[in-house]
Amino acid sequence: MQKSKLLGALFISVVLTAFLLSGHAISAGGKGVMDTVLEASDAGCPELPPIVSSGTGLYVAPNGNDAAQGTANAPLATLARAASLLSKGGTVIVRGGVYPSQPGFVASGSAEVPLHIRAADGEQPIFDGSDLDVESVAVIYMESASHVVIEGLEIRNCLVFGCEGIASDTPVLDLTIRGNHIHHVAASAARFSGRQIRIEDNEIHDVALINENNTNFPNGGWPTCVGTIPDSLNLANPWTDDVVIRANRIHDCWGEGIGVWYGSNVTVEDNSIVNAWNAGIYTDNSFNTRIARNYVRMSRDRNGEAGTGILLGLEDYAMWGLPNVRTSNILVANNVVIAGTGIGWWSMPTSQSTYESLHVFHNSIAATRGSAIRFSEVAANVKPPANNFIMNNVFLSTIVSNLGNPGASTIAGNAWLNRPVPVSAGSTDVSLEVAFTEELLQQAQVNEAQPLAPLVGKGKAGAGQIDDFLCGERDASVPTRGAFEQF
Repeated sequence: MQKSKLLGALFISVVLTAFLLSGHAISAGGKGVMDTVLEASDAGCPELPPIVSSGTGLYVAPNGNDAAQGTANAPLATLARAASLLSKGGTVIVRGGVYPSQPGFVASGSAEVPLHIRAADGEQPIFDGSDLDVESVAVIYMESASHVVIEGLEIRNCLVFGCEGIASDTPVLDLTIRGNHIHHVAASAARFSGRQIRIEDNEIHDVALINENNTNFPNGGWPTCVGTIPDSLNLANPWTDDVVIRANRIHDCWGEGIGVWYGSNVTVEDNSIVNAWNAGIYTDNSFNTRIARNYVRMSRDRNGEAGTGILLGLEDYAMWGLPNVRTSNILVANNVVIAGTGIGWWSMPTSQSTYESLHVFHNSIAATRGSAIRFSEVAANVKPPANNFIMNNVFLSTIVSNLGNPGASTIAGNAWLNRPVPVSAGSTDVSLEVAFTEELLQQAQVNEAQPLAPLVGKGKAGAGQIDDFLCGERDASVPTRGAFEQF
């Protein structure tokens, strides 16, 4: 498993420490099976599939020459030249050292033999954008990308307005960004439209610096640190499809940590997001999305709220000609969230401003300055939300949670800490009084998480989650509430 779970266990250890101090005993939740049977997720945290270099290999080095042959002893100078010589796929081996920005080039391979741009074994190539002086550029900027892997590079230092880490001028097809270190760029680290996109195991920090200290976007429109964008040239179907954003470590980002903007069939899992700005994970006009086993810690003061951990939204982009789609078929499961507000849904007023088939299961949520769950109310002239389930979560909040349309969700098996059970919840929810401070939360010991997990009690069967935050197997018949299972 690529992602460290060290930070992720903070929430549960402190909450359960509070239970030990307060002496509360928790009875098991009521029995019964939901009428709706959900498809179970895959058990265990998967290893990232190996990337095997194939085809012709060419070398690039800081002291290379694009007129050279591209051998180890006669390397090329630029990614553009190497890509032009490997238009049907192959491996670009990038030697260690510092390179300038790489201007627009066509990157293409094939499904059988991708174009694999990778660091030389044991070496660290660094692409530095300090030489850039125009807007809307990237340190590694591709005109197009199809069947491409970019692996093991450091990408840094582009502070001109709008500059990104890695970008493509057109929608991509089969692009993998893995194991890179991207930092100190003005806009996003990596954000694409297209199909078959994998963003995995990257270290991303000090990005979206155009919003540093929230000076350029005081009223909204915040940038995104990594994620998807719509295809603005295909207004009939602008959704970016088949996306996996997994096992990334994202911190000190001045926008949305992960932004799924016009995404379909998206998986966001096993990421650590610390110190983002307005939202840790944000979906906008997206559907068929799985958000699982992420650790989100929001602490920057955004209007006294410290942002939202996981926010599902629907904004209106009619001025761009983009259509809207209701928020639907979203699974939010096994996440650990410490934020101003925990999990939310909101929308601008459109004919599609509603939600359906939202499944919020087995999350451990600490809302430090707001509500653990906050759904906006759907307007009366829009289709009412339906087929939503909020089950087996642990909710800790400083104010009462707001469910917007409380009758639109089946609420069962949850533990509400220091707050009464909502009137719309079922008889299997429990309310518990605990001693809690944010200072205790930050001092929690990781090794307390698993042995204390039983103290949150047992929830209801039927949520369909067969693993937990730590990738352990759940007891499907009597699962433990929250993100951690009793082993």
